[in-house]
Amino acid sequence: MRDPDQFTTRLNQFVQRSMYTPGQLASLSTVPKMTIVNWLNGRVVRPRGWQGVVELAAAMRLTEAEANQLLAAAQQPPIQMLRLEATEARERELLGFWQAAVSSPPFQATALPPYLVGRDDERALLRKLLTAERPTAARATTVTCIHGMAGVGKTSLAAQLAYDLQDYFVDGVLWARLDSSDTMSILATFAAAYQQDVSQFYDVASRSRVVRDLLRNKQALIVLDNAQTSDQVEPLLPPTGRCAVLVTTRRQDLSVLAGAWRVELRPFAPDATTSLTLFEQILGRERVQAEPDTLRQIAETLGHLPLALVIAASRLAYEPGWQIGQFQQRLAQVERRLPTLRYDVQNVRRSFQLSYELLDTPAQQLFATVGLLGRQDFSVAAAAALLPGDEEAVTDDLRQLFSLSLLQAGVNGRYQLHSLLHDFARSLPAPDGAARRFVVYWAAFVAENRLVYEVVAGEMGHIEAALAVAVGERWLRPLLELLENVLPFWLVRGAYLQAENHLTQAQSLLESAGDEADLSWVQLWWGQLARQRQELDAAASYLQAGLQLAKERADDRQIARFLAELGVVHNCREEYALAKSCLTDALYLARTVEDVDCLLLLLEELGILALMAGETAVSQQHHQEGYDLATAHNREAEAVLFLKSLGALSHLAGMPEKARQQFTQGYVLAQKIGFRKGMMLLSNNLGVVAYYAGKMAQAADYLQASLTEAKRLNDRQAMRLVQANLAGLARQDGRPQTADPPEHLKVFI
Repeated sequence: MRDPDQFTTRLNQFVQRSMYTPGQLASLSTVPKMTIVNWLNGRVVRPRGWQGVVELAAAMRLTEAEANQLLAAAQQPPIQMLRLEATEARERELLGFWQAAVSSPPFQATALPPYLVGRDDERALLRKLLTAERPTAARATTVTCIHGMAGVGKTSLAAQLAYDLQDYFVDGVLWARLDSSDTMSILATFAAAYQQDVSQFYDVASRSRVVRDLLRNKQALIVLDNAQTSDQVEPLLPPTGRCAVLVTTRRQDLSVLAGAWRVELRPFAPDATTSLTLFEQILGRERVQAEPDTLRQIAETLGHLPLALVIAASRLAYEPGWQIGQFQQRLAQVERRLPTLRYDVQNVRRSFQLSYELLDTPAQQLFATVGLLGRQDFSVAAAAALLPGDEEAVTDDLRQLFSLSLLQAGVNGRYQLHSLLHDFARSLPAPDGAARRFVVYWAAFVAENRLVYEVVAGEMGHIEAALAVAVGERWLRPLLELLENVLPFWLVRGAYLQAENHLTQAQSLLESAGDEADLSWVQLWWGQLARQRQELDAAASYLQAGLQLAKERADDRQIARFLAELGVVHNCREEYALAKSCLTDALYLARTVEDVDCLLLLLEELGILALMAGETAVSQQHHQEGYDLATAHNREAEAVLFLKSLGALSHLAGMPEKARQQFTQGYVLAQKIGFRKGMMLLSNNLGVVAYYAGKMAQAADYLQASLTEAKRLNDRQAMRLVQANLAGLARQDGRPQTADPPEHLKVFI
């Protein structure tokens, strides 16, 4: 009895081998997509006529023998009989495919997507590599590899090259999708393209020998798409001849590609030009030009990954109700980003998942763990700290991630995740204890490097991520350790909003836990932040409340800190008697408990008070002691402030050259560590020195730079002084320069 599913089974075999989708077959023929789907799923077991069957056979480039098999399964006559019976021109045209097949070279490349953009440099290089002439003595097949992360557009570029070079490769273009077809089927397809039947060869080795011999003297391009193992590639490589092989793969460790030309494909450049061009291909130029900035934000959020850009553009173009701004807001939510990036069969997460599943278990655990890190490059040591194993094993696992294009190599042996791969890693369950180890590691790191500001700045993404985990897990002790050691960096860099956000979170957690002892430290930090912002009333309120808590616990170290900060606030308010009282009491306690940070603050403020009281020698003594202490303990920010004050003393003592040298030394150091307030203070002071030296243009440049920085820091008191200096400079401009100009400019002391 005849099998009613024979046609469905046979058609599915040929479609799977061809790697065409129903939609692509519909576009290559006049058979509706739904009809093809019905044939494939068995809803229709016998087509009404032979024409549609023949059209599909021609679209899949079946041999005449294969077309006859399909027709027989559909209970239709074979090709030869149909030729005899054909009466209409259209029917003869359909059947003419097999008459021309003998002389027509095969072209099996996948259809080109309509939104191909960019890649001009890579395309030109690959064309050159694939068509390069080789000496007769070295006629080994040219093998070229395109490698890169999932979704970067390797298959599209390979297809584009196939179309570009079809005239050069006179014996055709062969194409195989290695991750969805087995080697035996691929070899059969390659042989059938040249009217050879290899079905009688039942093992890979013998079938491969026949096909390789068939290709030996041909000039064909063989595209092996999405290779995952060397075993998939090796049987398909012609040993010699004029063929060229183009392999696309996510892997960088395929042994079969040793010595092959390699071209890495990365996401589009971050300038967003190519990304916007891609958006124009799908959304249209008018819509892109209406909201280019928002679309740039979307491209940046997606890391300019082509697959993600195509999905985003397709959803905006073809799904109703989307506004571009609304879509960007959805993508800005990390937990919703990957679920949003799916459209029909296109799915960013699934694409990443395929690479992830190729990892062994330790590498999978490491990949999930590095998702805890911030969105920046990271060291091997930072990754190794997240797992209990040794650093050497983690290094090997990182190499495995790199080999599968799940990591990018950075500078100085560091690695980095693409932003969407970072989202994917974060979505995976991290091994037990990894989050705790992550927070502890960065708390220790910041404590060790708290005053090496360029080091802290270089790892700030990870430090912010560790703070977020500590808050989310309500781990108060490591949270406070992180804050205590990173707060000086934020204050030095003028990152006041960051400091405010984290202090608010910490205070909320401490209040809910009823932890008054640690809450007093937060009060101190609020006071320091308010003082840096010149919000003196708020600073005094925080500090008075914290001082009361510290006195109730008889904590001399905290008492000294609060008194020192209050002394600074009183000094800024010109309450000099109160300032001296607080600072003197604090100095005794700070020396007793050997609190270097507190001593440095006190020596600076007491030096300023002494100068204002006319006690120049005492001021010089305090500032010099402070500078020596700061230098001995590598406190670079404090050293900047003491150089500022020592330079001011030299300036007031009539030693302009010494003042200039001290100000310059302080400015260079402030610039090195990114101390914005220090640069602001010293720019003003260098401007004043230049003014008195008669260098008006130089003075104007320094003062303007100081004012710009003061505005960035929102330091209103500093702005008033610098603006007054600029006004005096403007009034002096054009007057004859004298040893004692009538306009007196002021330095920061």
